[in-house]
Amino acid sequence: MVNDEWPIAYREVHLIGGAYAINDPNEKDKVYIFPNSLDGQQAVLTIPNYPKLFYAIKKLGIKKIVGIEFLSHVNQIDGISPTEWRVYSGYKSNKWAHIEAFWKWGDISFEAYKSKNGHLWDLSKRMQHQITTLNNSLQYLSLTYRRQLKSKVADGFKDNERFENGYSSYIYDSFQHFLFDACMLRDYIAEFVFHYVVPLDVKSGEKHMTTTSKIYKKCYKDREVSSDYEIYFKKICSSNGWLNELGVYRDLVMHACPLSMPKQRVWIRTGTIELLGDKLLPQIIAPIPKKPLDLKNERNSFKYFSDFERQANAFFNQANDEGESIDLLSYAIEVMDNFSMLLWLTIKQSPLKGIQQNFGPHNIIGNVQTILR
Repeated sequence: MVNDEWPIAYREVHLIGGAYAINDPNEKDKVYIFPNSLDGQQAVLTIPNYPKLFYAIKKLGIKKIVGIEFLSHVNQIDGISPTEWRVYSGYKSNKWAHIEAFWKWGDISFEAYKSKNGHLWDLSKRMQHQITTLNNSLQYLSLTYRRQLKSKVADGFKDNERFENGYSSYIYDSFQHFLFDACMLRDYIAEFVFHYVVPLDVKSGEKHMTTTSKIYKKCYKDREVSSDYEIYFKKICSSNGWLNELGVYRDLVMHACPLSMPKQRVWIRTGTIELLGDKLLPQIIAPIPKKPLDLKNERNSFKYFSDFERQANAFFNQANDEGESIDLLSYAIEVMDNFSMLLWLTIKQSPLKGIQQNFGPHNIIGNVQTILR
């Protein structure tokens, strides 16, 4: 529904560190930031029009946006239907690049069905499914940050404090799910690359491959590539590439240790975001190691267990090795931006460009009922 070019929609913006912003259609030009700043003041923004929401938030000083929930129908308010969740993307300045990639893979799936291309039909549907699953994982991860931040604010927030409470484990649990979901999408993309990008002579008789590491080793590691796409794919799968690093984090969880105890017991940290007017907005930081491969190798080689005193001292040390860690939600946002780019570059490699499916009397079975409330 649109009212004077201002859609009637309740918008809840997920921000870095567990903070969030609310834009209510009852006060359509106001944006409320939560929680309050350290001095107890609430930031309230005034926006001149509907699209300026994100610009205003960034101008305030909050540079990282996770995503946004829309409520635009009474069924969403009543809980009959879920809110519309969208990941916020930084790829090519298109904030909806991720959801638009989901739609495009649906168009490819529909054309593949029409063309009776069974594999591409199935793979593009799987791609769509996993994009949604990964998006939902990011939303849940963001909500675990929010619950952690709310609990700390209610208990008395102090900047630069290390702590753990009953909400802390949910952050690392949800991040592990995020890693597994991300690596499933990675492998679906790699399967597409094997079937529709890798030259036939390079496959050496292989009919089907589905894992990124095997496809990289067989088809890319020792091969000179010339197309822009293959150059990029080879780079991100190499030892210093972001797609490889994603797999290392996943492997660390699967084969070595939870990320909540890589070398020592990890403590959640409090921090602040500096806003306009020298206000400080509370945030949560959940650290993970910057160099997961080194840690994975140390644990899997059994070197980590060679000195019990060192192991015990490290585990109970509260220093957190802050110079050697990064915030896991910040890392997840970076991964999503990278996936937006990879998905769109991969779409351009598709042998079918996609057909948008239209719905009407020709393909709807049964009656269509419109309910006005």
